[in-house]
Amino acid sequence: MAPIDDIRSKVERAGEHVADLKSEIGRFFATEPYARAIKDDPQTGERVCYLSVCKDVPLRVSIIAGDAIHNIRSALDYLAYQLVRVGSGSPGPFANVYFPISESALELEDAIQRKLKGARPEAKDAIRAVKPYKGGNWPLWHLHRLNIIDKHRLLVAAGNTGFRNMGPQDLEMMRKIWTGSHGSEPFPLTGGEWMALKGFPLKAGDELVRGRTDTEINYQYRIHFQVAFNEPGVIQRQPVLETIEGMAKVVDNIISDFASML
Repeated sequence: MAPIDDIRSKVERAGEHVADLKSEIGRFFATEPYARAIKDDPQTGERVCYLSVCKDVPLRVSIIAGDAIHNIRSALDYLAYQLVRVGSGSPGPFANVYFPISESALELEDAIQRKLKGARPEAKDAIRAVKPYKGGNWPLWHLHRLNIIDKHRLLVAAGNTGFRNMGPQDLEMMRKIWTGSHGSEPFPLTGGEWMALKGFPLKAGDELVRGRTDTEINYQYRIHFQVAFNEPGVIQRQPVLETIEGMAKVVDNIISDFASML
């Protein structure tokens, strides 16, 4: 098997985990984990749509998400190992060879020198161009941090989150703000946009939306629920499935870019 195939095998395995993750989340949603109800607010006279039922996300979602993330991260380390093999002209084995992902651009240089000893200068330059550090390449940094977390405990991939479309009251409020700062410039929103629900992670009893009547709530507002990461300081509110799929795509593209150096 060619080195590039070895590396891609990890991404392909991650793809299998992603498929399992999609199925697991689908089964969770099939249980109708969220239910809404309407009550009156005696203070304002408004109707309030709230979350009457909010089931916990199955533990298996966190387990499968961690497996997928580990395989995606491992593909990068496989890549780093091959770059050192090519650069050193030796089959190895090599110790402490990893694809560097750091907390800052300043720390990246030290990580490259420590983790890629023997790699060719052009390979190191190509890694610098990827900007694998916090703020430089968010998917890679999230991937790196989540993989570290999963080595010590289960990821908190169990945060229920949601979005609702902007209704007439939202648009009017945004229109006033826009006019105050942009004058006569055309207002860009139409009402098809989505905005995050206030509560995170969502729980039973959380308010979803307010309206003057039941009809206004039921016909003018749509609500979309998702299973999201809830790792404070790393990543929150981002949907688990789409985020991991995005990470896999980023890493697959990186592998393609480095193929000519292997």
